[in-house]
Amino acid sequence: MQVPSGKTLALIGGDISLQGGNLTAEGGRIELGSVLESAKVELIPTSDGFTTGYDAVSQFGDINFSEATSVEVSGEGAGNLQFQGRQISVLDDSVILADTLGKENGGLFSVKASESLEIIGGGTLNVFTGFITGVEVGGTGNSGQITIETPQLSLVGGSFIFSETLGSGNAGNITLKVEKLDISDGSLI
Repeated sequence: MQVPSGKTLALIGGDISLQGGNLTAEGGRIELGSVLESAKVELIPTSDGFTTGYDAVSQFGDINFSEATSVEVSGEGAGNLQFQGRQISVLDDSVILADTLGKENGGLFSVKASESLEIIGGGTLNVFTGFITGVEVGGTGNSGQITIETPQLSLVGGSFIFSETLGSGNAGNITLKVEKLDISDGSLI
């Protein structure tokens, strides 16, 4: 699924399972929210469409990325990503990407999991599994920030969360608000 450059792509509902698909909003916004009960999800207007608010939600569902799923908001200035759920899993060579390609600064990459976030590498392609924000070659804008909030974060099998710069812009900060952190098998932050 793809939306025009600078627009919002949102999937809000029960459990969300993406198996081998691609979600793209070039320089825009991707919002994924898994809500298990009837509750009001707020739509808040922004310059790139809208963002979502979950203050009235008490029960979240699961979000699962598998089979080399890609989610990307790269653009002149990388866009914004917001994932909200109970258990969020990134598996099997799936990658979430927000690269700054030009002079504009990247946006915010926010993940909130009320129970756990697990990123497990070592899929059949044995390539990248994880979260990336960065500045590409020739990019002068700064990379976006990554913020993760969950009681339990696990990185296994060579998975990663990182921000890099190959251009002249700065890499973004990574902020973790976790109670238990497990990093093993060559994984990195």
